[in-house]
Amino acid sequence: MAFNCFMHERSVFKQSPPDFKELAKKYPNLRENCYIGQNSKVCIDFKNPKAVQALAQAILLEYFGLQVYIPHGSLVPRIPQRLNYILLIEDLVNENALNSGVVGIDVGTGSSCIFPLLAAKTNQWRMYATDADESSITFAKKNVARNSLTEYIEILQSDPQDIFKVVMESPSASSQNFAFSMCNPPFFDPEEGDQRFVVSTSADYFQNDSSQRGRSAPRSTTCAKSNEVFFEGGEVSFVSAMMKESVLYKSRVRIFTTMVGRRSSINPLKKDELKDGCLPGLLMTQLIMAYHDGRGFPKLILPDRVIGLREVYELVSEACKKGNTEYLEALISRPDAIFLDQPYVEVLKYVAALEKDDQQRVFGTLMSKNFSVSSIQPLLEENLAIEEVLTIASLAMDLMCRWCVGGDELFRNALDLCNLLFDCHFQKFVWHNNYCKVISEMNSNLKDMVETCCHFTAVEAASKLCNDIPGLFALPKSDYFMEIVTMESIQL
Repeated sequence: MAFNCFMHERSVFKQSPPDFKELAKKYPNLRENCYIGQNSKVCIDFKNPKAVQALAQAILLEYFGLQVYIPHGSLVPRIPQRLNYILLIEDLVNENALNSGVVGIDVGTGSSCIFPLLAAKTNQWRMYATDADESSITFAKKNVARNSLTEYIEILQSDPQDIFKVVMESPSASSQNFAFSMCNPPFFDPEEGDQRFVVSTSADYFQNDSSQRGRSAPRSTTCAKSNEVFFEGGEVSFVSAMMKESVLYKSRVRIFTTMVGRRSSINPLKKDELKDGCLPGLLMTQLIMAYHDGRGFPKLILPDRVIGLREVYELVSEACKKGNTEYLEALISRPDAIFLDQPYVEVLKYVAALEKDDQQRVFGTLMSKNFSVSSIQPLLEENLAIEEVLTIASLAMDLMCRWCVGGDELFRNALDLCNLLFDCHFQKFVWHNNYCKVISEMNSNLKDMVETCCHFTAVEAASKLCNDIPGLFALPKSDYFMEIVTMESIQL
């Protein structure tokens, strides 16, 4: 895999990956850990912990002017990947107009304090960094002081059971709102860690020398303290706990994000998000660097972006099944959540079963979307029961009466859906015992629509419905309906 294959477009490493030869010339500590390969190029032994550590320190100093001490046995950050995460946060901050006086939270900052240092150095963001390990806190504070960034970064010791609490209750942050939180969680359950890591001879850190356990040897060494890589239940458990706690602070943190190391963790986390009622907003992106595979799993509280419509469909269907109205409403509010597949029908079915107030609100949100009604015609023909059709048609008429709240697009979407429902299901419900009742309600709605809105679009729609919907003229004709038919060419 090319080193820059998944680099962010703004990454300094995108066009010019680190030149090991030039770095080795400049930094003696790195030079000591380099060798000349068969191709006569300067190479680094990524299985040597000292070499990996020296490379990270050289890159930080060369590209960012950061002097970072990484104690032996602590997790060594892969700098290009960490920078990718910072750049992703930049994108989210800018797209959500949060780029004034940005303050962020880093959960589990580690000894290197890498994310706060990069954020403060490259963007002048203020950061609150937490860690549960006392020695990591000590080294992180020294790294902040060493780079004269104490005015930008505050280090706090956290409780693993209350991830955000220490920041929220900090005297310096008691009234502070935060643009984002970020996290590189411990990936492994301790039981699995026993299969992947071995304890160092000094017994104070773990190394992924899994070749000793019957597994193929890793391409790059990872040394870390237990709290940096192990957590009961692994990353799913840790991130789930963060998601649950995030609900408590949703008014103070605008965007919650985390890295996730395994694709297999994504679905359990999405299910937890629905089950626990966490506010929605799902953005997934890859932070793949060299041979390390990490997925960003930012949980957006602002309903602005979704990447991957298939994931949207799955979430919508799940939200309907779980009865999570708030989740569903935020999902369908997204600019790119265009429902052209089965979830659209799931939403309509769900709406039909809601209480009236919820029906009107969620249906109004759905109709405010720009969508092609004709594209879902086959789905409507096959997947809606007659009672659902009548309920939705009645909602569409009611929404058209209140069209001025949502504008012409809202009105026309509701009109298109109403017409399509009757076109698709005429043979089904023309003899249905509730049909006359619904048509009578529509008669009243048509009158309200014209008299209340007093707009040519409303008159035009009323006339179209009278002509197109079977049954409106099957009822006794009143003077009012005769007037509607002749009003089509009158502009009020």
